[in-house]
Amino acid sequence: MVLIKQYKKHRIERTTNGVIEVVSPNGSRFIVALDDSKTQGNRRYIKGANNVTTAKKYIDWITRNKRRRR
Repeated sequence: MVLIKQYKKHRIERTTNGVIEVVSPNGSRFIVALDDSKTQGNRRYIKGANNVTTAKKYIDWITRNKRRRR
């Protein structure tokens, strides 16, 4: 893994095969370009979403929602 950016205590990393992942402070990983919103069937990989901007938007979304739950 190659660290691309640290953003709001999360790490944005690129894997050896070029996939961008967000690593939370507790170590859990999220692939930003993987659409797993379906309840059945295969997940879709959205090539255009494999970027730092999408990773930052995901981090903003989870940190905003985490604050609302408190």
